[in-house]
Amino acid sequence: MAETNLRKASASTDRLEDSLRGVSKGQVSIKSVDSKTVEPIVEQYPFRTQDIILGRLSYKEESNYTSGRTIPVDFQFRTGSNLFLTEVQTDIPSLDLVTTQFTEATSRALKIYRNLHAPEDALWDFLMIADRILEITVLDQGEEVRYEDVDGVDREDVVGGYAIESASVGFVEKGNEIFVEYRGGSIQVESEWELGREYIVQTFEREVLSE
Repeated sequence: MAETNLRKASASTDRLEDSLRGVSKGQVSIKSVDSKTVEPIVEQYPFRTQDIILGRLSYKEESNYTSGRTIPVDFQFRTGSNLFLTEVQTDIPSLDLVTTQFTEATSRALKIYRNLHAPEDALWDFLMIADRILEITVLDQGEEVRYEDVDGVDREDVVGGYAIESASVGFVEKGNEIFVEYRGGSIQVESEWELGREYIVQTFEREVLSE
């Protein structure tokens, strides 16, 4: 099952596609780059004219015990919402190294941030429209607790009023299940539906990143 990670990013050039093509440095080699215009699949989608810069890179994961392995990683940068997506088909300890190496290899033509910089109330809105809430934890007096277990506060008052530490929710669209996990300011998406990732990305852009 593919795993998708969402982060915010910023481009330093209008010709990003050209800047990424053929880049190879350190542990990252960009194998292909292309572009397309987004095709809306959710209602009231606010970024209908944005371009998507997409491609594939290979990441050389080093190992102290073996010769390492080369991991293919699909990536996207969405010019309207400034979202950067990576998708991998295999387990990888951390995408932080991949995104850091990507930024360095491209001479910061695309700077990728460690988190989404999402407004807290908008993030709550996104999570609460999920079909299933598996778990949401918040920060309460310095401790991480389930949002329904905040002492002395009604659940309705916790929603939108407390900082989210982590969340696991499920969406169902046209009979397809999509699992979404939030932690550390980034979002991961897992789905066997070919449009599952795009559905969540567009929903997130609409609920969290639009004006």
